Amino acid sequence: FYQVTDFYDQNPLPDFTATPVGGYVIDSSAMQSDDLKGQYLDEFTLGYERRVGATWRAGVRGIYRNLGEIIENTFNADGTTTLGNPGRGSLDHLADPVRRYTALELSLENTFGKKLHLASFYVLSETYGNFPGVFDSDGRNPHAHVSTQYWTADQISEGLLPNDRTHVFKMYGSYNFEFGLTTGWFFTWQSGTPLSEYGGTWAGPNAFSHLVPRGTAGRTPSIWDANLRIAYDLSHLTGGIGGTRSRLLFDVFHLFGQKETVDINQVRYFGLDSEGNQAGLNPNYGKVMAYQPPMTIRFGIEIYF
Repeated sequence: FYQVTDFYDQNPLPDFTATPVGGYVIDSSAMQSDDLKGQYLDEFTLGYERRVGATWRAGVRGIYRNLGEIIENTFNADGTTTLGNPGRGSLDHLADPVRRYTALELSLENTFGKKLHLASFYVLSETYGNFPGVFDSDGRNPHAHVSTQYWTADQISEGLLPNDRTHVFKMYGSYNFEFGLTTGWFFTWQSGTPLSEYGGTWAGPNAFSHLVPRGTAGRTPSIWDANLRIAYDLSHLTGGIGGTRSRLLFDVFHLFGQKETVDINQVRYFGLDSEGNQAGLNPNYGKVMAYQPPMTIRFGIEIYF
């Protein structure tokens, strides 16, 4: 089949008689590469945990996760596509897919009897490569990857991936009162994610190239978030009528409503001119695309039969 993309100088939805002002056609009848390999990854984990004193428990864990193969429907310069493994067979002209996650995790947990429970985790990690994952964080499309799908991609597409967060700290806890009330909270702090600078390619919108080495255009701000839950077991009042149990819930999500920046527009140019130079400057480049969600309060009841 064929993929047809049309460009309009107005919104065509209200007026179906609008005429396209440009576009392109791609032959999406994929040619399958010989010796196609399935997609897989390898993961190695090594950890150690022990009790410290009567109630404390401490642990350390190392994680190494490495991508082996991926399957991509890759666009060619002549408008055809090839289904295969980038870096092998018919797609050996493309770079090997790289996605490597390494992490060191430290944990500390304490159960102070049956009432109070506290736990904290710190993760030092790096997510590096040229393949963001099945969902492409670069172009925000499933299976449409900047680094592998277009023949214009080059080696500067390898670097820190969009979901890389060097430092992550998490802490949660709960306390059970004797009269049926339970309180719980969860806190997290994360360093920002790396930013890139994207430009256009011959394939049109949403098919971007890297203008500077991946992940070297700065970082988003670090963010923190806190959530609170208060629950009351109604069986302390009703005695569990008919063998049922129920409890009232009061949740506060995103306590204090930080609304810090979590995503920034990284597309500087939308396309190329007739000479292959970057063109179509994006007026929204560098502007905020998403913030942390606002504080939300929820009331509820749970009934167990």
